[in-house]
Amino acid sequence: MTDAPRPVEAASISRRPTTVAAGLSVGGAAVVLSLTATGGPLALALAVVGAVCLGLGLHLGRHRVVDLAALILFGAVALTGLAAPPEATLVAVVAVVVSWDLGCAAITLGAQLGRVAETARLEVRYAASSLGVGLCAATLAYGAFVWGGGLSLDAVVVLLVVGVTATIALGVRRN
Repeated sequence: MTDAPRPVEAASISRRPTTVAAGLSVGGAAVVLSLTATGGPLALALAVVGAVCLGLGLHLGRHRVVDLAALILFGAVALTGLAAPPEATLVAVVAVVVSWDLGCAAITLGAQLGRVAETARLEVRYAASSLGVGLCAATLAYGAFVWGGGLSLDAVVVLLVVGVTATIALGVRRN
């Protein structure tokens, strides 16, 4: 008789979101909460609602709820951007997008591989690459802001619409 590991039965695999990416996603929402505290009570309340919605979406494993949470958090950041410096606003936008991206990745990985699969290294590398892309984009945007003499209100509105549209487009192909 050998002590070979027994295969895991398909019925016992948990398809809930993975814990590392979900935790990092909630951490991104916490960054948004801390940065929107300077934007006034309405922005902070909206960020709290978005963070709770994100937690609910991760608990339920529903992409649409995570998408809604990101939209609410993005609205909180937009309100904060009216009063906060551009650096804080850019960091908050990156935190929203990374939080949304990692939340969706946690749900997808959990559904495909199961919660018990060894995915921690994959999730950490995914989080690092997502954060790196976001920070590069924010650096370029900040450089354009500083060396371009600032942006007009029209340009900010166009960038806001483009950002929301791109975020929605990234999630359209999900099942």
